Amino acid sequence: MNSYVLKPDHFRSYELILHGDKHLENAEPFDKRIAFVSYDDSIEVSIFIYLILHHPDFLGDTIKASKESFYDRLDYLFEFITNNSLSPHSIEMI
Repeated sequence: MNSYVLKPDHFRSYELILHGDKHLENAEPFDKRIAFVSYDDSIEVSIFIYLILHHPDFLGDTIKASKESFYDRLDYLFEFITNNSLSPHSIEMI
């Protein structure tokens, strides 16, 4: 059996996914909406943690601006990808 040990920076995103899964099991409309919000939050948290851990320049003035919206964080991420000639598929999994 394969086992995977989560890194400390994975816990919060994983907890949000588990929370969403629990709501999805109920299959009521309200629970489906809560599950969607939990999955969405997990993605946002994962991107924010990735930027903080792997891109020190993100911690400067950019982090203040990035707190404004998730779209600002995505813009920063895609700007980083473009400036470093990377593709979205080459980003290390966090």
